[in-house]
Amino acid sequence: MAALTNVDISLKELIDEIEKGNFLIPKFQRDFVWRTPDIESLGDSIVRGYPISSMLTMPANGTLKLTASPLKTHGAIDSGGQPNYVLDGQQRITSLAKLFLGYDEKKDYYFDMLSILDDMFPEDAIRNMPPIYERLKKGRNDRRNGYSSITSDLCRSFDKKSGGEGDFRQNYRFIHGRLIIQNRFGSAVTRFLRAFEGMPDELLDKYTDYLNAVFGAMGSYGIPLTKINAESDLSLVIRVFEKVNTSGKKLTLFDLVNAKSFESANPSYQIGLADFISESLRVAAENRNYRSSAINLFFGGNGKTYSDLAPFIRCASIADHLSKDLFPSITNKEMLDKNADHWFGAWQEYSDTILKFISRLDQERFLTLINGTFLEYATAIVMVNSKLLDEPVFIKEIKRYALDLILSGQTFNKSNLDVVMELHKLGKHLVNAHEFEKNRYPFSHYSTTISPDRMEQWGVGRQQFKAIMYILYSEKAGGKFTIDLEGNSIKESNIELMDQHHLYPKAKIKREEEKIFNSVANIVMLNRACNQREIKDKHPYLYLRELKSIHGSHAEYIFSQNVLPESMWKNEAADPRQVLKDRLKNIADIVNDYFSIANAKASFIEKQMNMQAKQQILI
Repeated sequence: MAALTNVDISLKELIDEIEKGNFLIPKFQRDFVWRTPDIESLGDSIVRGYPISSMLTMPANGTLKLTASPLKTHGAIDSGGQPNYVLDGQQRITSLAKLFLGYDEKKDYYFDMLSILDDMFPEDAIRNMPPIYERLKKGRNDRRNGYSSITSDLCRSFDKKSGGEGDFRQNYRFIHGRLIIQNRFGSAVTRFLRAFEGMPDELLDKYTDYLNAVFGAMGSYGIPLTKINAESDLSLVIRVFEKVNTSGKKLTLFDLVNAKSFESANPSYQIGLADFISESLRVAAENRNYRSSAINLFFGGNGKTYSDLAPFIRCASIADHLSKDLFPSITNKEMLDKNADHWFGAWQEYSDTILKFISRLDQERFLTLINGTFLEYATAIVMVNSKLLDEPVFIKEIKRYALDLILSGQTFNKSNLDVVMELHKLGKHLVNAHEFEKNRYPFSHYSTTISPDRMEQWGVGRQQFKAIMYILYSEKAGGKFTIDLEGNSIKESNIELMDQHHLYPKAKIKREEEKIFNSVANIVMLNRACNQREIKDKHPYLYLRELKSIHGSHAEYIFSQNVLPESMWKNEAADPRQVLKDRLKNIADIVNDYFSIANAKASFIEKQMNMQAKQQILI
């Protein structure tokens, strides 16, 4: 049987199914958000015969098991028929219930017979016919006995009548959608046309026939419907939804997990997983043990709402594999197979570790650098063993590998999972080893070797530029970049108070020379106050000479720490581009050593371990 079936369902059939309660709205769906003008516009499209977007449904008795509620919000539900989840089209189908069944607490929706005729027969000048003109004129002050103005909108809303259902408004001019779908509009058309006093019979017949034809056709109005086969695989459900949905919201794995979470019998979990986690995050954002900026970055939040909670279920699933030393290749099916209570328990078990880990990375200004997928795997490793939060060697290797990914231009995917297993083993080694043995684990997965020419292409703002600056000023690669040009110490606690200063002023850079002058070769960190007050746009030769006169022999140490070529302060006529090329080569060497030294160290440790193993065999 085909996985998908595309059909047209008549408006009458659709409304009948709504009345029976056979359309179910999954809990993951956003609330109804259409405004009154949106609903009126839908009614206008239908009465004109314009097409509307398709809906996507799937039988509720198939592979997809979701907590859902019937679209019908009042009255007894007739259980006859097959209930279907509305996966896409909730706004439209809910609006149809408001238009043709009156399922709206505040408004009723009507179709305007006068505007319909005026729209179809403009040459008849209906609005100028004496009886109609008089009613329109009277309606300016007396809507009960007169008419409101004719508009181009054929569907109009009115506040609900306090006395109950109102089938008509303004002397039968407006007819409720309920009567149209029930095929009870004939007498209303006749009563409305009585207002056309003195109208020739042929015109009266024309208007009668037209209105009856328009309303009669509405019941058979076709609405495109895509049905997913009940037994379809859940991955297909997600793919199909992403292809055909019109709401702009993609159906995600987390949506399905969240929908399933409503099945929990635990009263504390009745609000569903998304709201449960979101409320926990709102509280955590006020906790000084965590950083609200980290929470917002990781979970797509703004302090009040969190739009991306999916990283949690992936992290928890990866952690579940790693805790059993299993290869961390997770599948959608295994996550969907978890019972409703599983994820609540996992959040309560792991949330503190997750929030502390991402807060630490954020505090060290690394959270915006690390690849999102790799971050989830790294987080999972820490979730398995929270003691790693206090292991600087582990944090350093996580950073080094993330920086390597950026600079080598690699993405992180399933082909990198062997690295995750190695990092997991490193984590276990660090936690269990004696202090003097902690550095004796051969982790070497770094492939970065950067040429100065390539580095020149990475201008300020590029992710690679940020990675290099992090290696230099946060990792203090090569023992350099510990102080700025004024001799001020550069620490994580004060780096936010520093500027990225252009050695050769931006204002004097020619367009054809922009690349190297906008690269890391032309950038140093400098105390913001000094940059704005003392150096500003001076040529580097001038202000470096000034600094030399202030700091004396210590100045050359300062310049060396910032990897400034001697020609920059000794030769005023030195070619700026060549000076920066020299500096860029030195920086490239430092960055490459940052990775190659780690690889060499790992290789040395591995050789020692192999030798020890051979000696044990000989013994």
